[in-house]
Amino acid sequence: MEETHDILKTFPVKINKNEDFLMVNDIENQIIMFSYSSNLEFLTDLDTIYIDGTFEYCPKFFKQMFSIHGLKEDHYIPLAFFLLPNKQKHTYTLALKYLIEQVEKCNKKLALRTVFADFEEAIQQSVTEVWTNVLLKGCRFHLGQS
Repeated sequence: MEETHDILKTFPVKINKNEDFLMVNDIENQIIMFSYSSNLEFLTDLDTIYIDGTFEYCPKFFKQMFSIHGLKEDHYIPLAFFLLPNKQKHTYTLALKYLIEQVEKCNKKLALRTVFADFEEAIQQSVTEVWTNVLLKGCRFHLGQS
């Protein structure tokens, strides 16, 4: 696992606009965040986000890929991705706090009113801890999957 973090420290991870794509490389908590400033700025224009964790498409050494999406013109747009080592509330809380921290580095603030999430208890607890004033709604897709 440390080797993955070391490689990310060594090689710049950039997108076509020469923006950094690697936002967080937390070796101690084994959390990696990918996004870029344009996506984070787009997030600040939204009052609703959709968060989801998947296990099927997660790279070796990580337990879950956790993603943040926005909705624009009936299309869900992936805006931030996290590679997480486990499914614990503490880990989700750290990831969401990293999201807020990176948005604030762009001199912006999130103004969320609603968060759609799957029915995983740890995710829901983290959302309500980090954003105490948001309306948390369960995602219908995940309800159908359970």
